[in-house]
Amino acid sequence: SAQRPTIKMSVSPNKVKAKSTLKVSAKGPFGQNGLPTTLQMTLQKGFSSSAKSVTKLCDTNAVAPVGPSGCPSASQIGTGTADTSGSGAPGALALTMYLGKKQQSTDIASVVLSEVTTTSVEVNGIGHLFKNSSGQIEIQFSTLPLGGTPVNLDSIKFNAHAVNGKNSLIKNPKTCPKSKHWKGTFTLGFTGGNVTKNTKLACTK
Repeated sequence: SAQRPTIKMSVSPNKVKAKSTLKVSAKGPFGQNGLPTTLQMTLQKGFSSSAKSVTKLCDTNAVAPVGPSGCPSASQIGTGTADTSGSGAPGALALTMYLGKKQQSTDIASVVLSEVTTTSVEVNGIGHLFKNSSGQIEIQFSTLPLGGTPVNLDSIKFNAHAVNGKNSLIKNPKTCPKSKHWKGTFTLGFTGGNVTKNTKLACTK
């Protein structure tokens, strides 16, 4: 059988009602050439998210596609790395995430993903954080700043967390089901197709 990617999502602490850190890791092979162009994540109904989890929101209108994001450090919600290989400029890409002002009225907030490439160029993409029609918390990037060089994705991982008083970027559901896990989904879109996984996030009462 063909090798499949290993995709994991978890929250820490994983107790009910906790203000938690979301941890995501995806390790290839993804069976796709190039870097992902889109990203989508969901957390099951019961999770909540607040734009007030940071003391200052990034002004998304001022974020340029290339160059420093200009987002204030008070708006930072996460960091991560993407490992790449290939004939371009392979290596580790440094990722930083910020919470920004919402661009659509239905959003909770925007998420700014800033990436420093192996050649020290900074590129930025803006995604949406919202509650979808199923009541799930969803993060969606219809375009990713990744790319531009002929390299393939080997792995990507990041943590997201922000708490400001009673407001949290990620707040766990009030109940932990008998299965002892909450549900999520993680999808990376490549020009050649999507890689998607239904994930389980362990939970405790």
